Amino acid sequence: MHKLRSLCWSLLGHLGFVSFVVLSLSPSGFAAPTVRITKPLSGQMVAGQTWIEVAYRAESTSPIQAVQLYVDHQLAHHWRLPVPKIEGTQSFSWDFSFVGGTTHTVTAKAIDTEGGEGAAEIIVQVRSISSEQPDQIPPVVNVYYPAQGAEVEGEIELKANATDNVGVKAVFFYVDGKLHTMIMNAPPYVTRESRRFRRDYCAR
Repeated sequence: MHKLRSLCWSLLGHLGFVSFVVLSLSPSGFAAPTVRITKPLSGQMVAGQTWIEVAYRAESTSPIQAVQLYVDHQLAHHWRLPVPKIEGTQSFSWDFSFVGGTTHTVTAKAIDTEGGEGAAEIIVQVRSISSEQPDQIPPVVNVYYPAQGAEVEGEIELKANATDNVGVKAVFFYVDGKLHTMIMNAPPYVTRESRRFRRDYCAR
């Protein structure tokens, strides 16, 4: 079996390798199957349960009878087709719950009814787990006008400020427990109200 290996950079700047089989012959002397891993792409970041899409095609009169998936050169899945096919696609699921920042080799093989094999190989990177942790710190909100306990009437402005460790997405103003206004743009967070009210507020 002969392979070509190409070096490439993803749009995110991640280094990746792609290997594919060329001019490999089956035992009968015919060209072996061709294989492509269409998803994920080489150099792509992955995390957790990931779908791997494999496309295969027979290059001789011998149809494909099985497709295999290897992760780090260890057999992960073996799929025997109910009926051999000349070409098709196969999906595999694999859990990439490894330490973040590591790289792993994914190889797909197609085997025809004469025992000929074709293969494709990619390198994937596992996304850092820390970047996926949910934000545990709530925003800090302060309604600074009108002041606590102030009695007002007529049309007035309601003013608040809000801060958060990762940024404020939206500020919600409530009047007497009912949503009055949602502000999603940057500060200042200011709205208007035209009746006597008990103030309440919420921010996200």
